[in-house]
Amino acid sequence: MIRITTERKEKGTVVTIDGRLADSDLREIQQVRKSVTGEVFLDLRGLEECSAGEVRVLQEWLDAGARLQEANPFLHMILKDPAS
Repeated sequence: MIRITTERKEKGTVVTIDGRLADSDLREIQQVRKSVTGEVFLDLRGLEECSAGEVRVLQEWLDAGARLQEANPFLHMILKDPAS
């Protein structure tokens, strides 16, 4: 189960994902991705668990232009932020 929050900031929208990401949550992530416009910053520091398929969805978001703002060390290592 996850919690997704969005917060508009001066530079863009911060999307925060907390909890344990499961395949059943992917639709919700995709809906949020479609709903936010402009520059997006992903805050994943509260994301405790996700599988390879779920990492792929997050990576696709980064590849599409989102920026990785925060993440635990493991996610930081496996996610590639093209903007960095």
